[in-house]
Amino acid sequence: MFPDAIADGTTPGDGFYLATGGRHRQTTVTGERRRHARVRVHGRVQINIGRKTIFADLVNVSQGGVHCIVPDAVPVLESGGRLDPPLLLEDHVSKSQVSLDVPASVSWRRDTAAGTQFGLVFGELNNEQAEQVQRFLVTVGSEPGS
Repeated sequence: MFPDAIADGTTPGDGFYLATGGRHRQTTVTGERRRHARVRVHGRVQINIGRKTIFADLVNVSQGGVHCIVPDAVPVLESGGRLDPPLLLEDHVSKSQVSLDVPASVSWRRDTAAGTQFGLVFGELNNEQAEQVQRFLVTVGSEPGS
């Protein structure tokens, strides 16, 4: 399990996943659709939609996708929408990056006072891409204070 993997109760879902957090590293099982634990990230993601490039702040990342937020509503990001490769994930603290040459899709979207929040699900990752994401998560998850 990754240090400080988190459960984000603001995201709708209906499966189960393990989450840890806090000083005591308690593990809980939470009702959720996610198959992978999420790691909080202080960074950004570069998203390509046709000829448009969008930069979003990362909230958390898992082996299967990301939770992001952009300050302004982005009308081209609709639930079910497909995104073009590559996706570039970047962590500001560790300076780690991963570029995934896979399509992604918007699994959910919510407009809030803080901006537009949305979840992205990665397309099928090959073994090399899965290992890249795993290394990124381990690096980001090992940061002090993450």
